[in-house]
Amino acid sequence: MARILVVDDEQVVCELVESILQSAGHETRRAADGTTAVELINAETFDLIVTDIFMPGEDGLGLLRHLRAIRPSLPVLVFTGKVDAMFDALDFAEKLGAAAVLRKPLERVSFLAGVDRALASAR
Repeated sequence: MARILVVDDEQVVCELVESILQSAGHETRRAADGTTAVELINAETFDLIVTDIFMPGEDGLGLLRHLRAIRPSLPVLVFTGKVDAMFDALDFAEKLGAAAVLRKPLERVSFLAGVDRALASAR
């Protein structure tokens, strides 16, 4: 079991991700943006951060940059549903140090496989 922080501005996505994670035995917390996520990360201990990229305020890439500076060993799984021919946000997230990247819509089996990969990267 891992403590996982889910970061997404869409409540329905958070609920889906938390449901999948909890059914796999993980404990979850939720943040609606990167700023709130950093506050929780500074106050609590997490084994993994699961974050969307595109959110208002501090987005997932900003959160990832911030985490690499303050908690370089904390694994981060990044996901997005947006596709941009000029900018591959998932590729950029990998270059910033994301432990795993996934494209929405999230499918349970591949999502949990990504979570396992990200958690294994911290061991």
